[in-house]
Amino acid sequence: MWLQGLLEHHHRLVKQALRELRPKTAGLELTEALAQGLLPRMGHAGNIEYVIKDNLARALVNGYFIHWDIRTGGLPPGAEAQALWYMTRDHKEQFAESSDLEVLENLIGRLRKAGKLEKLMIQARTQAGLYGAGLRG
Repeated sequence: MWLQGLLEHHHRLVKQALRELRPKTAGLELTEALAQGLLPRMGHAGNIEYVIKDNLARALVNGYFIHWDIRTGGLPPGAEAQALWYMTRDHKEQFAESSDLEVLENLIGRLRKAGKLEKLMIQARTQAGLYGAGLRG
């Protein structure tokens, strides 16, 4: 399913962003590095631009605008459709109408109702090497 591939790609980009941020965190998890003032709330790290607000990180990585919950390494609850829309909106030739936010919201809603979304996200996170709150990349 293309959605699973997209989730996996999102998590690969998150993992790449974490690698880029690592030198600024002195090896600490992002939440701890922020608390200690080691990581600015916005800036550049390696090849990414990022902004962190509360527990939400947003970054531009390899031309993709991505965001994730820094506590879990996953997409923020309820924001999956928007995160995936940011990834697909510039690739309409590949995703056709699946890149429309309304279509993604409907698909995410159906998957959530069927109890499949969490399984897909856990699968993507695991395959991308993100194991929850540890964020060790």
